[in-house]
Amino acid sequence: MEAVDPPLFLRFANLLINDAIFLLDEALANMAKLRGMQQAQDNGEWANIGARERAQNVSYMHHIGNLTRFDNILARDTINTLEKLTSKITAVITHSTMVDRIAAMLNYFLLNLVGPNKKNFKVIHTTDFFITIVIKYFGHLIEHLLSDQTDPFNRSPLSMDQVIPNIELAEEIRRWIHERKSNIASQSKSTDSE
Repeated sequence: MEAVDPPLFLRFANLLINDAIFLLDEALANMAKLRGMQQAQDNGEWANIGARERAQNVSYMHHIGNLTRFDNILARDTINTLEKLTSKITAVITHSTMVDRIAAMLNYFLLNLVGPNKKNFKVIHTTDFFITIVIKYFGHLIEHLLSDQTDPFNRSPLSMDQVIPNIELAEEIRRWIHERKSNIASQSKSTDSE
């Protein structure tokens, strides 16, 4: 990328990464907005406004939900495309300019999805928003190590015994998944009883 005229495929992969970052970032921002709207509705704040404004709020909330879903679907497809394109041509993601960008992207989204601010993105019906996209990407790194014992970011020798598991993070992810499944099950039961 630092060349005057970088290779076309490298530029294409860079644009895919830009798109993925933009789409995931938009989805997170919309999920935070959606969460705020859902909280306002659940707390009864919408009960004090006129019927027309309440209908507008509901319509806008559905609109934000659709945008979030759309952004996540596009981000998922963009990341899948990037993964498919770079699984055979590893020189692209191991290029010196791409390594830091991909690592920073993954760290940023993992921090948001499982870090201290994860509550900002907790919305009703989370299964509609595909929020496990980034975690899935890390699974591909493990697959890479099983087939090619080099660090996918810098191609230096790396084997599974050198990978240090983050037990605390793994447990936090398990709790998060369990919590999501429990919430979906309880919401499903409450919807069935209505």
